Amino acid sequence: YINYFATKQSPTEHILDLWEARHREDTAVTDLMNILRTMRRMDAAAVLENDSGAWL
Repeated sequence: YINYFATKQSPTEHILDLWEARHREDTAVTDLMNILRTMRRMDAAAVLENDSGAWL
């Protein structure tokens, strides 16, 4: 999969698009934030939390 994503202009955008397509439940954003925190990506979790705000 790495080679596929390496060919994309924005690999992160494609990964998030796949996440969204597979995780349609109401808790999807919170689940993604928790995964990012588990990965010790507090910066990415904070961006997601700030952008989603009242949606959670």
